[in-house]
Order: sequence, then C-alpha cells, then structure tokens
Amino acid sequence: MKRKDPRLLNECKDKVIPLASFLKSENTPHNPVFENFIKATEYYENLTFEYNQTITNAENLHRQIVEHEKLLRDIKERTKAAVVLYYGKNSHLYRTFMLSSEYKKSVQRIRLREKKIKK
Repeated sequence: MKRKDPRLLNECKDKVIPLASFLKSENTPHNPVFENFIKATEYYENLTFEYNQTITNAENLHRQIVEHEKLLRDIKERTKAAVVLYYGKNSHLYRTFMLSSEYKKSVQRIRLREKKIKK
C-alpha cells in the first residue's frame, strides 16, 4: 500500500495558521465555516497520520515475516536431515515428514520429466 500524499494536508495547514490567528486576535463575528475548516483539517491530519502509521507497521510486520520464513525453511531442512540421520529414509517418521504438498509437487515434476524422456 501507499502512504497518503501530504500535499492537501500541507495546503490546508498553510491556510489554517493565518485563519486561526485572525480568529483569535480580532473581534470577528462567530462563523462556523472557519471553525469547521480548522476542525476538518485537524481531523484529516489525524486520519492520515494513523493511516501512514498503520502502513509502516504493516510493512515492518511483512519484513519480519519474510525473515522468519527464511529461518523456518532452514530449520525445516535441518529437521529433515536430522530425521534421515537418526531414523533413515525408510522410516515411518521420514515418510510422514515428506508427505507435504511441496514434496508431492516435486515428485510429480520428476515423474513428468521421466515420462517425457521415455517418449
């Protein structure tokens, strides 16, 4: 996802600053349009901050997941090697461990290649 572009917010903030100081300094008649503009700008600022913070958090979580996937793949391969070392390739534990969809896909690819070569 993409962060919100701050151009509209910056433009509104530039207009809010003189407007707020004008409303505070002089005796002007009460006009709800000015107050609504100031409140809407502040609300928009809070929303965009929350949105951008959420995206930043999601990106950080995604990076952590990617790094953990690498670690998990490595541990999975080490576990497979340990199963082969301790129990052998003919063991029930090894066959159960290898019955994953990834293993099935690789076996199917090998069989398809063998069939193509035989023809």
